[in-house]
Amino acid sequence: NKMESYFYTVTYSFDSDRHAVGPFPTWDDAWNAIMKDAKNEERIDKENGWDALLYADEESGEATLSVQFCDRTDRTMWLLFSGMRATKN
Repeated sequence: NKMESYFYTVTYSFDSDRHAVGPFPTWDDAWNAIMKDAKNEERIDKENGWDALLYADEESGEATLSVQFCDRTDRTMWLLFSGMRATKN
């Protein structure tokens, strides 16, 4: 009995760290987790007085949070993916 799992990665333009989050049982569960994470990051940036813009495309499973500074734009990117199959015992 095989079951498809969904994950997402979080990457930062200002840091080489990358991590995967999951597994989630459905695309919708993973997307909802991305949006919760992204909206929380956006809220923190705005509370800190930064000009933060969140772009999300559920169909492609991508979200990007851009924060504009005078000398650069920092981006946090979320990407949803599937295809990793886990065998259910």
